[in-house]
Amino acid sequence: MKHEDKAFFSKNIAEASKRYGVKTRDIMRTVRGYEKKSLVYDKRYVTDNKQTPFKKGYLITWFEQKGSRRRTIKEATERTNRSLNGIASTSSIIKKSTR
Repeated sequence: MKHEDKAFFSKNIAEASKRYGVKTRDIMRTVRGYEKKSLVYDKRYVTDNKQTPFKKGYLITWFEQKGSRRRTIKEATERTNRSLNGIASTSSIIKKSTR
């Protein structure tokens, strides 16, 4: 609840959880399960035929379970966008396509 207005990269979540014995693969397995239940949103680069994580991993935030689905998606997207503000693109694919 303390960080409900934020989104976090999967590598940061894994690093913060390491002292509890949680592994990076555990984080992403859990995220995929929550994603199937529409509990979390993860943002990544999307190209023509694949999805690529950011340099720090997937950017993850939660979905509000109350209220309209449209508003919930908008708020989750805004949280991830705010987290990306000021971060330079680290994907060579994205860098090439923006030149």
